[in-house]
Amino acid sequence: LESVGSTVLAPIQMGVSGTVGEASNFVSTIQRVRDLASENAEYKDQLDQLQSQLVQLRELEVENADLRNLLSMKERTGPGALMSVAVIARDDTPYVQAITIDRGSNDGVKQDAVVITHKGLVGHVERVNPTSSKVRLINDLNSSVSVRLQTESRTTGVLRGQSQGNLMVVAYIPQTDV
Repeated sequence: LESVGSTVLAPIQMGVSGTVGEASNFVSTIQRVRDLASENAEYKDQLDQLQSQLVQLRELEVENADLRNLLSMKERTGPGALMSVAVIARDDTPYVQAITIDRGSNDGVKQDAVVITHKGLVGHVERVNPTSSKVRLINDLNSSVSVRLQTESRTTGVLRGQSQGNLMVVAYIPQTDV
């Protein structure tokens, strides 16, 4: 009887056992998918934070480079020759290109002083008040600056502002040196 029962029930028992095993594997797979989805969400949050930090680091790199350039410019000109300023207003009409800075006669600013950055010439001080100054920009229609071309001829000319936006033109150079 045992032999007959074993022969008849063994395949059924194996089928049930296999089905239970597969069901167990299925449940464990679903649990693993949930765990991976949770991990994925955490990784996305970390990635967002790291990307934000990367943007901040890039901004700091640019600021660092600007500060290094200003420091090297200060070393070349000597003590007391430069002062830092902030732009507090802008007069950006088509016929007047000017800014107002936060330094004036109380800080030692003089009329006709040159205004520069580490990138080059900005303009000149047109009017000085005790705590602020108006700076006429080099791209102003009434502004002109002597320049030297960076060509083999090293010809000089006059850089003038134009009334159309930020356009500038170099005048008074021989046609052969263009």
